[in-house]
Amino acid sequence: MKAWVFWRSWVVLMFLLALPIVACDQGETEPPVDPSSTEIVDDGSESVETTTDSEEQSAETTDGEDCVSTKSFFTQRVWAPILSNKCMMCHNAQGAAKNSKLVLMSPAITGFLDMNYETVKDVAAYQHNGESILLLKPSAQIAHGGGQLFDPESEDYENIRAFVEQLDEPVECEEIGGDDSSYFANIDMLDATDTWRKATLQVAGRRPTAEEISYLNVAGESALDELLDELLQEEGYVRWVKETYNDLLLTDRYLPGDDAIELLSMQDYPNAMWFDEDYMGDLVVDPTLTAMAGGGNTNMGVAREALELIAHVVRNGLPFTEILTAAYTVVNPYSRVTYGAVLVDGEQFADPYDPNEYRPAVIPGVPHAGVLSSPVFLNRFPTTDTNRNRHRARMAFNFFLATDVLKLAERPVDPTAIVDHNPTMFNPQCTVCHATIDPVAGAFQNWSDQGRYLPPEEGWYPDMVPPGYGEDLIPATENGKSLRWLAKQMTTDSRFATAALHIVFKGLTGQNPVQMPVDEDGTMVDYAERLEAFQVQEALFEALTKTFNDSGQDHRSLVKGVILSKWFRAAAPRDELSEADQVKLRDVGTARLLTPELLDRKI
Repeated sequence: MKAWVFWRSWVVLMFLLALPIVACDQGETEPPVDPSSTEIVDDGSESVETTTDSEEQSAETTDGEDCVSTKSFFTQRVWAPILSNKCMMCHNAQGAAKNSKLVLMSPAITGFLDMNYETVKDVAAYQHNGESILLLKPSAQIAHGGGQLFDPESEDYENIRAFVEQLDEPVECEEIGGDDSSYFANIDMLDATDTWRKATLQVAGRRPTAEEISYLNVAGESALDELLDELLQEEGYVRWVKETYNDLLLTDRYLPGDDAIELLSMQDYPNAMWFDEDYMGDLVVDPTLTAMAGGGNTNMGVAREALELIAHVVRNGLPFTEILTAAYTVVNPYSRVTYGAVLVDGEQFADPYDPNEYRPAVIPGVPHAGVLSSPVFLNRFPTTDTNRNRHRARMAFNFFLATDVLKLAERPVDPTAIVDHNPTMFNPQCTVCHATIDPVAGAFQNWSDQGRYLPPEEGWYPDMVPPGYGEDLIPATENGKSLRWLAKQMTTDSRFATAALHIVFKGLTGQNPVQMPVDEDGTMVDYAERLEAFQVQEALFEALTKTFNDSGQDHRSLVKGVILSKWFRAAAPRDELSEADQVKLRDVGTARLLTPELLDRKI
């Protein structure tokens, strides 16, 4: 029995002997501030009292108004009403101003606000006669290709002027954050015990033990933190990760019969059906292994290859980036024979007949790139001679970079406007998406429509942009293992961490992450509330992805962070919600639709 069991039992005993319990002091608290306020702190106003505890800019009003950081001011006063509605139509990667210094990212791109903030900050530094061109151009005080968007007396002009002035000494303050009490002020939260019960049921598929409940009743939040660390070492957590990713990859569709094995080419894997006497030939295999190879054991090894690779990474606490960068795959004792795979680093099966045991291995002649190069992934998301791997590229963006490239373009596209030669390279209505996905599609160049490793003899299609990632092209020396090169680029992109977090968040809450609202014509009546919800959750996500990266991309840090957040622990409104709060908090609460696996375990 572990030592902490005795310690907890001792704590419980002392707790019972020490009754009655001394009540906690409850001091007065300040009333919650309104996080939707966008008032700018004026250091010269008599109604404002400022304090500086450090060299960093900070501000706080005496009447409870919010401190608004420069980044928040940019989001609320510059991006939302001005840039997104009046500038974005030209100042984008395919727009009329695509060659200008002000090229804005679409809200469909994860992290677009931070990227746009940095871009606008850089442009604001350019001046004409001592005045920022960010003010002069849209007000037509100097030449502007888009004409006059507002006059110097307008509110838009004043907002941009205030933003430009703040850039000299950016305002830093206590941001709202994902767990800010003001945002959830009217929401009751699950206590440590109920949070633990919810976590064990969802992540481990089990109920809390009596000993765990006793410990939580005594030690509270500190016990919850400790118990979560232990929960994420259980095999139930690994199973939950596989179920969560199967809901995306959908590779379990190949589990029945020999569906997965039939995806493999007999030219590449002549022993694919090694357990069938008609295909065994001269192959000599352990008779016991051969006898057990039927009944789906071999097929399961191939079908679950991608999911089990992800499981291997999280089970062993490896950097989560290895789900894409792994220069190996995983096999069970049966799929090892199918692939002719070689176990790596002296790995051995603890039980050479256990179909559920997977070990790292390499397949001779295959440049592995984690999940991306697995036959089930490549076949689950197939390609054609005309699609040219674009489907695979789109799904890679969706799963591993939290980016839906189909949202980059306005839809529906007017087919009568597409008359260019090779529109995917030259027509702005097409390049808005194709400029993003086509280089990545080219990185899949060595993999055929059947998922075979067959590098093209004549190279990639000359009527497409060269294979690469963003503006980076694949070096000629990397062409033979271009998918491995792509994996390294993707996992160093900040969006990789965000994508992993989004998957965890939905897996635990059943809700998609809050999206940045887009109010193109200014008629969205609940825009401010939707924006606040986005900002609050985005602040939490930024903190969690930082923790994830600081931990060496430990997947457990994301799961633990979401469980401890108020988005997971919110239970019910304390009082009747206002209309504004109903909008802000509509995705908050414990109710969720159960997955088939959770429902099965509950029954």
